[in-house]
Amino acid sequence: ESDLTDPKKVDWFGAIYDNMRTGIIRHPYHVCAEQLPELAGFDFVFVAIDNTEARKVILEGLIATNVPFIDVGMDIALDKDGLLRGQCRFTVGTPDCHGHIREVISYAGSDDDIYRNIQIADMNMMNAAMAVMKWKKMRRFYADGIREHHSVYVTAWHSLTKEDRT
Repeated sequence: ESDLTDPKKVDWFGAIYDNMRTGIIRHPYHVCAEQLPELAGFDFVFVAIDNTEARKVILEGLIATNVPFIDVGMDIALDKDGLLRGQCRFTVGTPDCHGHIREVISYAGSDDDIYRNIQIADMNMMNAAMAVMKWKKMRRFYADGIREHHSVYVTAWHSLTKEDRT
């Protein structure tokens, strides 16, 4: 159990990445309104946070300062048969396209979300892979024929929806 609390997660992962990369700067604090000026200097931000109030503050701050971002999220629930149903989503916000954010990202918390009680590695991997692939499309590494700003993968139907085309 001490592996989960000491050292802090940022330091634990930082020590691993220090072996592979240089120039990584650790920020061992939660991002809130006071840190928004720091984010304003970034070229791009990935947002992966389960605190809906903090997400709202961060996304509104990024929009106000014209910093492009990809926000990721997931929902996991039990169905009537006790099986997990899940979905992963990414949502892109850019200085030119952010009106859809309030329509597709919920800032309401949920007590029913069992994700807070379990970690599902494959869902976390899927969410991260979707976001990184979209970022690479935005950086012109991959072709991007659809240029969607919001996409949701649903496990039960093995379906991927793409919305908000530009």
